[in-house]
Amino acid sequence: MERIGGDVVGMGDVDTLPLPAERRRGSHRRGWYMVIAAALGLAIVSWVTNITTEAQLAGQADGFLGVRSTFSKLANSGTAWAGLGIACGWLVRRPLPAAAAGIVGSLLSLVAHYVFGRLSGMFTANIWAENLEWFVAAIIFGGPLGLIGALARRPGAWGLAARLVVPLGAVLEPFVVGMFALHPMMSAPQHLSSMATAITLIIGGVAMGAAVLVDATKPRREFH
Repeated sequence: MERIGGDVVGMGDVDTLPLPAERRRGSHRRGWYMVIAAALGLAIVSWVTNITTEAQLAGQADGFLGVRSTFSKLANSGTAWAGLGIACGWLVRRPLPAAAAGIVGSLLSLVAHYVFGRLSGMFTANIWAENLEWFVAAIIFGGPLGLIGALARRPGAWGLAARLVVPLGAVLEPFVVGMFALHPMMSAPQHLSSMATAITLIIGGVAMGAAVLVDATKPRREFH
């Protein structure tokens, strides 16, 4: 909820309020700055949580390996990366810029992630060719995800549906990718981290979805 002019409005109503031209331009710039910050933030978190020590590889730090793997799987989940595209669209508000922001934010985060990995010695020079499909996916899906983010600012059924995309994705992802499945090639810490990731996504998705639905039931004030 946000307070504007002494009145409380819901998260689906803010974009319907008229803004002066100068304020719109300032908001637009801030939105793009936040897109860059969000993209770099996810890139850094996903890179840092992928760093593996020799002790982890040797089985001498299984507890730390399990915790690190859980954070890594969360940061590298489809929910997190799709959520980035949606968040970028939300941040710049308007449909066309939102579509562009979804693509730019996704591509920037991928590039930064692999650049950090190359500079730290985590990735080889082949990392770009080996992960080309992720760049193609960012170009194809970044625009629609950004549009969902812009739509999420709108009131009504479509805006509500857009705001539920990330929570629904978080709940479904563990089942779609088989996070609860037992794979013979995975170590015990990896199994535990997969289950911890699945539970975290499901609980987080339910909590976010409930918050969205509760907000949608609150009375709205019309502005003229």
